[in-house]
Amino acid sequence: MSSTETKEERKARRKAEKEVKAAAAGAGDDTEPKEETKDERRARRAAKKAAKAAEEVKEVEAEEAGDKKEKGDKKDKKEKKDKKDKKDKKDKSDKVDKKDKRDKKRKRDGDDADAAPAETITTSEPTEAVPAEAKPPKRPKGSKKANAAKLAAGVTTLSADVFADPTLSDAAKKGIAYAQAFAAKDTSGWKFQKAKQGWLLRNVFSSAEVTDAYVDVVIGYLVTVVGGARAALVSRAKDVRDGKKVEEKEEEEAKPEAGDKEAPAEAADAEAKKGAETATAPAAPTPADEEAEAAAAVAKSRAERLLAAMGEA
Repeated sequence: MSSTETKEERKARRKAEKEVKAAAAGAGDDTEPKEETKDERRARRAAKKAAKAAEEVKEVEAEEAGDKKEKGDKKDKKEKKDKKDKKDKKDKSDKVDKKDKRDKKRKRDGDDADAAPAETITTSEPTEAVPAEAKPPKRPKGSKKANAAKLAAGVTTLSADVFADPTLSDAAKKGIAYAQAFAAKDTSGWKFQKAKQGWLLRNVFSSAEVTDAYVDVVIGYLVTVVGGARAALVSRAKDVRDGKKVEEKEEEEAKPEAGDKEAPAEAADAEAKKGAETATAPAAPTPADEEAEAAAAVAKSRAERLLAAMGEA
């Protein structure tokens, strides 16, 4: 018959059971874990905070390093862009300078051609027209400075020959020099000038203005004119060849057409005037008349040469 367990016995039994469980749980351990003191707990927490603070510092430094690198990359890109823009601006400026120099040189060459055109060789035979599609000859090889020096030497010689000719008027010197520059336009920088062409068109048949030494180069230029200027030149050359004067041509154009009522009276007056002139005894030719006949013969010869060269004979 079992006896009733007292309070003290129950406590002792429970304590013993706890000790058994603790012994079973800590079997194999040499030492029993110590309980953490208050100072140790504070130290552990301080160390944990310090480690966390150090980790945050590292993160901030890493972010700053990234920002610094990004700023450096941006700075490098900006510097490269500035260098490229500066180079492009310089290249553009150089191109503009080169274009200005070319324009100035072209203008200077044109002025030099007007003042002193390059020399051309004249022949006794009429110059044939140069086809529009003909390609200009290639420039001689050599440096630009050497070519410019050769050109300057040729222009100077030509200027001395033409502009020192005492038999030519100032207008004739300029007009003939213009035609000679055209003959050598591949090297003299020739450019069209309407006023000088007009002078050549008006004076090609005049031996007083265009002497025989320069008539070939003038005809060589005039055969290349086109449009209305060519038509007018051909018409005038034919009139000179046929011996028609300006007055005779105007009278011929002013003849009345058929059916004009006043025509018989005007024709009668003309016949009477012509009969009176025929009845008058011819006067002896004067030196002026002889000079006029010689000039007319020269003009006729030039007109024939010009028409043959233009294919209008």
